[in-house]
Amino acid sequence: MGERGGRRVLEISIDPDLCIGSGDCTRVAPSAFGLDEDRGVSIVRPDAGHVEAALLLRAARGCPTQAIRVRLAEVEESGGDRRVDTSSPR
Repeated sequence: MGERGGRRVLEISIDPDLCIGSGDCTRVAPSAFGLDEDRGVSIVRPDAGHVEAALLLRAARGCPTQAIRVRLAEVEESGGDRRVDTSSPR
């Protein structure tokens, strides 16, 4: 919990300009990542925030182009948010 009673959620993103669609992330965390075969890049699945943080970080660290970002976002009750980087490789 944050100082003001907020909650923390994982925020996962993939930079499509860096991603080469190797699929390494889908092998490490298939419930968090998928492959957009039309664009040739990996995508974040809608429920990725519910996947164990250690798996997400392992996928991010194993990405050959470092296209995956995993961050901890603190969402305050007022609806605003404050983002704090975790140990994501980027």
